Formats: sequence, C-alpha cells, structure tokens
Amino acid sequence: MTQHRVLVVDDEEAARYSIGKALEAAGYAVEVASTAGEALKIQESFNPDVILTDISMPEMNGIQFIQQLRARPLPPPVIVVTASHTYDIAVQSLRQGAADYLTKPFDLEQLRNSVRRAIERRQLKLENLEYQRELEEKNRRLQEAEEMLRKHALELEERVQLGTQALLETELRYRELFNLANDAIFTVDAATGQILEANLQAEKLTGYSGEELSNMKVQELYSKQELERVAKFESELAKAGCGCGVTGDIPFRTRDGQRIVLNVSCSMIEMNARQVINLMGRDVTAIREVEAELARYTQELEQKFEEKKKQLLQSQSQLVQAEKMAALGSLVAGVAHEINNPLGSINANNDILALAFRKVQDFVRLHPPGDGTDAEQELDEIRSIGKEALQTNRMACDRILKIVRSLRNFARLDEAERKKADIHEGIESTITLVAHEI
Repeated sequence: MTQHRVLVVDDEEAARYSIGKALEAAGYAVEVASTAGEALKIQESFNPDVILTDISMPEMNGIQFIQQLRARPLPPPVIVVTASHTYDIAVQSLRQGAADYLTKPFDLEQLRNSVRRAIERRQLKLENLEYQRELEEKNRRLQEAEEMLRKHALELEERVQLGTQALLETELRYRELFNLANDAIFTVDAATGQILEANLQAEKLTGYSGEELSNMKVQELYSKQELERVAKFESELAKAGCGCGVTGDIPFRTRDGQRIVLNVSCSMIEMNARQVINLMGRDVTAIREVEAELARYTQELEQKFEEKKKQLLQSQSQLVQAEKMAALGSLVAGVAHEINNPLGSINANNDILALAFRKVQDFVRLHPPGDGTDAEQELDEIRSIGKEALQTNRMACDRILKIVRSLRNFARLDEAERKKADIHEGIESTITLVAHEI
C-alpha cells in the first residue's frame, strides 16, 4: 500500500516534533520545515500529499506560503494550524485555498481526520483531473474520429455518386449495345424458359414485339418438327452448368410460320439468386441452305465423276484393244513372212519327196529284186534324201507352231482384268514375232 507523505511547517520546534510524531504514528511519511522558504524547497523534492502550516511565521507567513504554493502546478492541499482564534484569519486562509483550519491546541484524532480528509480530497481531485484529461483526450479523439468519419462519409458519398453515374453510363452503354447488336439476344429464366428480355434484332428476326416476347417462353419459338434436336441442345447446356456455354444450330419458327435457323451461343449465369440463360443467335438460314445445296452438288459431281471414270476406263480398254489390233495388223505381214519361209521349205521338200517316191517306183520297176545291179546303194541314197526332207519338214512345222504359240501368248494380254504373267515368256514371244526385223 502506498505511504502518504505529509510536510509540517512551523517555526516552533516543539510543535513540529509533536505533530510529526503523531502523524508518523498514524502511518504517514513526514518531513518538517521551520520556515515557508525551506518548505518550498522540500516540497519540490518530497512532493507531499498534504501540508500542515502555521500562520504566524517569520519571513513568510502562512497566507503568503499558500499563495506561493497556488502559483505552482497541482499544489497539495494545505491545512492551516494556528493558535489564533481570529475568525478573519480562518476565512482569509480558506479563501486562499486552505483545505482545513485547526486551532491550537487540537486533538490528535482531529488532526488525523483532517489530514485523512485532505488526502482523500486530493486523491479525488487528482482522479477527477485524470478523468478530465482522459475525457478530454477521448473527446479529442472522438472529434477527430467524427471529422474523419465526416470526411469518409463525404468521400463515400462522392464515390457513390460517381459509382452511380458510372453505373448509369454503363447501363446506357449496355442497353445501346444490347439493342444495336447484329445478333439476336434473349435473356431466359433457366427454370421456366420465360423470356425476360430480348433486343431489337430478336424482335426483327422473330416478328414479335418486345412486349410479346416478354410474355412468351422460349420453347414457343422453337420449330415443333425438331424438338428432339432442341432438347438435346438444352441437355448439353444443363450439363455444362453455370459459367460454361454451348454452341450449335437451333431452328426457330417466326410469327408468320417461317422456319429460320439460328446459330446460337448459350451460357448460364447466376443473376438475382436464380439461373439465367443468355442466348445469342445469328440467322444462318441462307448459309445452311447454300451448304445443303453445295453438299447436293458435291454428291452429284461425285456420282458423275464415278460414271465418267468408268466410261474412261472402258474407253481406255477399248483404245488399248484397238492399239493392240493395230499392232497385230502390223505383225501379220511379218508373221506371214515367217510362216511362208517354212511353208516354202515344206513345199520344196514335198516336191523332193514326190520326186524321190517316183524314182523309187521307177527303180523298183526297172530293177526288180535279184537282178544283180547295185540297187541297195541307190535305195540308200533315195532313203537319205527322203529322211532329210522329212527332217526339214518337221523343223518347218515346229517353227510354224512356235510362231503361232507366240502370237497367241501376245494376243491374250488384251484381257481387262489383272493377272500374273511370266515376263520372260512375253519377251521371248515378242522376239520370236519380230525376229525377222532384228
């Protein structure tokens, strides 16, 4: 517990001693001074919680001492102790700021109570001053906070105004882009299919007004004949979920019943706690018709190409046949020449054989067996001539057969289908046919 400090000022030593001991016995820390000047010096270092001073003192009396103390910051309370019973002195001391007034002789309990009350009042005063300082500090901070809040509110208000203006400008730009877009744009409730908004191009393509479209469901615009195709598209969009999109062709039916094809790009987003589909579509009806016509033309061209190809192959086969026939015609003369040579040999040998047979007949008639002439030798000569003639005829016939076989081998290549062939046999056949020209 903090020990309170008391400064006793009295020019009488006995009074200083008795008061000091009484206060020390009560638990106070005590310092004493014989004059007011000495007390002022001790007060700076001792910093007493309360001062007891006599009124009548040399050099500086108690009233003057109180005035000196009041000139200093946070002066301690002063209890005036005097032997004078003059009422004016008591009033004057109290007016100068004395906390209490005791008249000698006084009771020690009265002294202790007066000191205790003075200390309590000082503590209350100090606490009050501290509270006031804290209150002033809090008030200052509150004023600063209020000023900052006011400035922040002004800045926030300015930002809100700027943001509102920017939002309005953005809304106007969006509305302008929305309505002037070349593509038809629909905003659709994903749960019900209700059309929430449609731009001018959507009105133009469908033939419905914006008010009419806002009272319709997007399913009412789909072509009834192709609902299965549309259902597949919607299923793909549902699987994609929010933040993703799908593209494809969707057939629409206009107000007057005309079928149009829109190439659409759909995406699902969250808007105002519900799922909304943004559908952007471009009329590709003419493009799809041209593509279909091109596909039909392409198919027809492919068919005609196959027909022409088949005709060309047939013409090529016929041309090859004609060229082969022309080649065969040019070979006929050579082949005839090659065949005529062995045929000439055969004819000549036939004449020789006929002559030999006549000679044999004449020889047999003129030289019957056993007439003693050299008939055997002559018959051997005739036999040798006949044998050579027969051998020559056989070779000539083999030559003719070889030429005919080569010609057949050459001629069989006119077949249209492909098959394996012996190239050596073909070369030998060709050489045989043109041997007379080599």
